[in-house]
Amino acid sequence: MAVQWNMASGAWVTHEEAPQLVHGIALIRPGFANICLYGHEGALILQIGPEHHALAEAGSAQTGGVHTDISIKCSRVALSLGFRREVTVTSGAGITIFAHQYWIGSHPDFFKLLADKTAPAAWRASSAREWSDGISSALLRESWAR
Repeated sequence: MAVQWNMASGAWVTHEEAPQLVHGIALIRPGFANICLYGHEGALILQIGPEHHALAEAGSAQTGGVHTDISIKCSRVALSLGFRREVTVTSGAGITIFAHQYWIGSHPDFFKLLADKTAPAAWRASSAREWSDGISSALLRESWAR
């Protein structure tokens, strides 16, 4: 199943088949803010509900994009025997934009992948360009399955 993301509202519409090219990934859970990471006009955007945060902004052709000071961290919660994690999204000023604790399941950990993938500035810049143009849905799925 694929979803078409509405950037303005943070809502989505389902489709039975994935399109050839996609612009990002999303985590959709009932009762929680929808989260989407996507490329748009050369920028890499993290959207949490209706709020947008640039992880890499469109830059000159020479720089390939400007890394912003938003950080995403995923860590184990103390005294949980390693069964819970917390993801935090913070601004460069140290303001917490988003924080969420969750149980670790046997499925791939979206938040851990999000924190690991978005850490390198070079990955943010290249993904901003590539995802803005559109990337093969199969290739994107494969790269996030690792």
